[in-house]
Amino acid sequence: MTEQLTTDQILDGLEAEAVELETTPEQQAETEKAQSQAVQQAQESEAAAGMFTGAMEALLKLLYPYVEVDAGTRSGATAVLIPIFEKYGVSLGGKWAAEINAVTFFGMAGFGIYQQIKVHKAEEAANDGKEPKHVAA
Repeated sequence: MTEQLTTDQILDGLEAEAVELETTPEQQAETEKAQSQAVQQAQESEAAAGMFTGAMEALLKLLYPYVEVDAGTRSGATAVLIPIFEKYGVSLGGKWAAEINAVTFFGMAGFGIYQQIKVHKAEEAANDGKEPKHVAA
């Protein structure tokens, strides 16, 4: 049994063919390139937002070890940041990727070491002449 096309379906098909005929290969290539760049920017923004959210969570844990950030809050924060990062073209790639990674690493490592020193000094002050505690590294 063959399916008969309605008038609307035929007109829709003709319109689609007309649009295809009006698009040059150069225009098609430009459109595909723009779409590819938009997808890439969205992926980079999502990755940057996820990294930012993770860094903020790590900072909170260093400052307040008892704080727990649940998955819903984490994903909600990332979802809120993605459109902002897309708007301003924020990404982790490009010519500054190595510098961003280095600053992030040394900033977090330095802050973690500072917190350890602070805890050690507090323990020393609490001991007031008692035998100091030495923690193996």
